[in-house]
Amino acid sequence: MIDIYRINQKLRQEGKVIGYPFYLTSPKLGQFIPSIPKKKAIHITASTNIGKSQYWRYYFLISPYIIYKTYPDSNFKPRWIIFLLEETYEQLYDNLISMFIFIKHKKIVEPGKLRGLIETIITDEELRLVEQVTPLVEDLLSYCTVRDNIYNPTGLYNTCKRELLLRGKRNYTTLIKSDVTISEEEYLKLPPDKQSSFKFKEYIQNDEREYVFIVTDNANLLEPEKENGVTLNLQDTMWKWSTEYAHKQLQKNFGCIILDIIQQMGTSESQQFTNSGSNIIEKTKPTRDGYGDNKRIARNADLILGLFAPTFYGVKNYYGYNLEEIGDFFRTVIILKNRLGRGFKEIPLFFNGAVNYFTELPLNDKITTQERDLIKKGLYYQGFKKLN
Repeated sequence: MIDIYRINQKLRQEGKVIGYPFYLTSPKLGQFIPSIPKKKAIHITASTNIGKSQYWRYYFLISPYIIYKTYPDSNFKPRWIIFLLEETYEQLYDNLISMFIFIKHKKIVEPGKLRGLIETIITDEELRLVEQVTPLVEDLLSYCTVRDNIYNPTGLYNTCKRELLLRGKRNYTTLIKSDVTISEEEYLKLPPDKQSSFKFKEYIQNDEREYVFIVTDNANLLEPEKENGVTLNLQDTMWKWSTEYAHKQLQKNFGCIILDIIQQMGTSESQQFTNSGSNIIEKTKPTRDGYGDNKRIARNADLILGLFAPTFYGVKNYYGYNLEEIGDFFRTVIILKNRLGRGFKEIPLFFNGAVNYFTELPLNDKITTQERDLIKKGLYYQGFKKLN
């Protein structure tokens, strides 16, 4: 094991990274979750319309891509297998166009405007911005396998396995003596009675720099399938995906990073009051127990991030921020479970849902007049921290 520690030390001394350097994209949260290595599972949970999909698209798709393109020699090369159970490929594409326009040009062009779905017509200038960022979107998607028509756990797993075997190989070893190793090609040529004397040993990537993110958005929409002739209910369906396939196979055997988007139960979406009529803010926050349809799958996560929007519950002041001034541009992210670092924390965020953009907010008394004006207009932006 000491050899591995020395290798990692040398990589860091050479300016390379171990895992997805989360501290670059989210410095405050990164103090508690510095880096996300392979073989980990992350859950993002929130109530309806809080921004779960926007959060993963920014922090686990756009941000890793930008880091890779900015630091191509950092030893971090992300790829994605994305299952859209709620949205379509076209919606993802439109969202990425809007996100890149905002990041590159600080302009707001809503996804619905791109396809003429809202009252305001897209301008010629906005179309020029679309043309400028389209190559970026196309390049990002070249690192992605996106499926919007697969809903059952076995279908998701088989898709992942096919993609992963295109980018690596599996080796097998004998059950009795572990010093005999054969490739999957050799294993598949064996008759069934001979195969039974071998077991899976390891998956070897063609490019060890690759970090494969498997995204399910969202897991509550998985469709039940039959097992031993019996149709599973939704709870068992979610357990089958999260535990049997994602945790035991894709995460542990294939080294993937699992990212499941989880809906909170409906009860957490309604305002709750004390007898005196005051809002009980803590009862409206996302929790591990608030997982909709199957709270057991929280056991599989190494990291759980919950998104919270206090303005949805009539809160006018939160963590010192004047929410009547900021409005719906305010969110927080709460660490609900953390095996990747230390402690638990709630971090205030700026959020512009029109362009799927998140970033951390300064302390309220540290926000400048210029920054406050940008926040009110939905134009506040912070770049990434530089890699040391």
